Amino acid sequence: MLIPLLVRRTLGAGAQALGLVLATSGLGGAIASLAVGWFGAPERRVSAMWAAWGLSGACVVGLALAANVVVAGLVALAVFGLLMYGNVLWGPLVQSTVPRNLLGRVSSLDYLFSLGLSPVGVLLAGVLATAIGIRTTILVGGVVAALSACVVVLPGMRDPERHWRGRTRSEVTEGS
Repeated sequence: MLIPLLVRRTLGAGAQALGLVLATSGLGGAIASLAVGWFGAPERRVSAMWAAWGLSGACVVGLALAANVVVAGLVALAVFGLLMYGNVLWGPLVQSTVPRNLLGRVSSLDYLFSLGLSPVGVLLAGVLATAIGIRTTILVGGVVAALSACVVVLPGMRDPERHWRGRTRSEVTEGS
């Protein structure tokens, strides 16, 4: 949400520069998605997913510190590539570990918290950017996102890895 403001107000660039940054972020997501499809998911999916999300947050810090549009574009490529990598691992993890009779409820909660509450984040980002500045807001958001990945060390967070470990791709897709 703050990328247009970063490009225009902080980096002093226009619409073409914003297009470059947004295009590179899309490219990063596409590359990550294709990489998972091509190489397959890692055996330790939960750890890889949270590592990608945490690194994405750390890269957001780099976005806050970007000196020019080219650097912002390259960092956006990494941010959205890592974010999408984690997201691509998340979907099959939910599908394969949640009992079928609860899948609708779990998916609803997932969408509620990951998508439904997005407007709250947008509002909060706008208020913070006005109060403390665009770069500082992006920096704080990146630090919070990076630190949130530390939940992977909590008990039970990596239990789904035990579910997947040692199973073939066909066993996982069959849901056995």
